[in-house]
Amino acid sequence: MKKSLTLVLILFSVLSFSKTHDWKKIDEEKGVKIFEKKMPDSSVLAFRGTAIVEASLGKIYYVLQDYKNEREWVDMLDKNEILKNFSKDERIQYQSFDLPWPISDRDFVYHAKSSLDKSGEKILMVIKSVDYKGAPETVGVRGSLYRSSFELEKIGENKTKVDVQIYADPKGLLPKWVVNLIQKGWPLDTLEGIRRQVLKSYTGELLPRNVH
Repeated sequence: MKKSLTLVLILFSVLSFSKTHDWKKIDEEKGVKIFEKKMPDSSVLAFRGTAIVEASLGKIYYVLQDYKNEREWVDMLDKNEILKNFSKDERIQYQSFDLPWPISDRDFVYHAKSSLDKSGEKILMVIKSVDYKGAPETVGVRGSLYRSSFELEKIGENKTKVDVQIYADPKGLLPKWVVNLIQKGWPLDTLEGIRRQVLKSYTGELLPRNVH
């Protein structure tokens, strides 16, 4: 009974975060639709981007899991380390970002878990900040990643709909309106980065083993 209730609560959380009518479209550029959403009791906005990427489901997921080459497409990423691997689809990860002066560098410690739906045509990766005893000391300010996600849906042999979402607070002294201004560009930067990375010759094919 307890497991069933937990599953229902997780599903409700995912669905309520993703409902399209809660999102306000604010821009469209390079085939990327960008949305924002006001979050309860917070002046930090959530942002979302959707786009079609000319690559297979497995290739895009490979890029998302390929942490050794993540600096090639994630803006200002400095250190990137897997702190604990539960499986190839679930891990605790550390990332630090080298930000321009005078802004203090930021880092995050988060749990990431991915799953494949029963049809084999959709992947969901959910990322959230966690406290982890073995994490490195912060390089400046430790931010909070309340929830981020990557949703991939196969719509053709080499064509995938990609939905990216972020709700995070980098903390520190940055005014929240500045945080929102910076994070507004994250969906476009992320999707354009994925589009570039899937063109690399070394990218492979990978699918999660977890099923939801």
